[in-house]
Amino acid sequence: MTREFSALLVSCLTVAGCQSITAVDGFDAVAARGEVLRIDGAGWGRSGHFAIAPAGTAGTFQRSAKATAVNGEKLALGDLKVTLAGGEFDGLSAECAHSRETFEITEQVSRGTTIQSSYLTGPYLLTCGFYRGEAAIGGIAMHEEVANDVRTLRSGRVEVGEVRMRLTSLHSGPGLALPTGEPLGYAMTYGSGDEAVLFVNGGDRRLALPKNGRDERAAAMLAGVALSLVWDPGDS
Repeated sequence: MTREFSALLVSCLTVAGCQSITAVDGFDAVAARGEVLRIDGAGWGRSGHFAIAPAGTAGTFQRSAKATAVNGEKLALGDLKVTLAGGEFDGLSAECAHSRETFEITEQVSRGTTIQSSYLTGPYLLTCGFYRGEAAIGGIAMHEEVANDVRTLRSGRVEVGEVRMRLTSLHSGPGLALPTGEPLGYAMTYGSGDEAVLFVNGGDRRLALPKNGRDERAAAMLAGVALSLVWDPGDS
């Protein structure tokens, strides 16, 4: 099955639908000491263009997500390719693949009532390779974790050159009484203790990142673009 979806249905990652959430926890603090870049105009299709503002960088993307089911086993797969051109991020690109496996059971409990249960048998996995021109410079490895509440927790690592970052999903923001199930963004913590933070709510995609460091900024930008544009195979 190939996924086609409504942007509003899939991309409003809040507890009560599309709320006016303008930030995720930690974003404002990182923005105050760094810089904020917007990922504008990506749209909701399988391919398209976007801009990194005000950096003067243009981007293109191609993405897919599909799912197959056999005897209750559902395997969801997807991929993403991104290229950047112009400005300080010229020549950077990312190639990603992601997956999730679930087992679904439908039980007939009465003549007019059925119950469908879904069990996670293969947690969400995302891997990306990062490139500068033709040279491989790093990537992402991220996985899903089990939470004791509504959150779909994700964590992993990002590498570009000698730069290493710890990646953690964020589910709370100013004004939210409860955490969101799907991530509202990601915290990216450098080995130095400095941070970059990605915020994604519908078409509002913003990245707060340090002002200095070529590879530090490239790592945050590539991770931010990939995480904000990738289609979650669990939505297939």
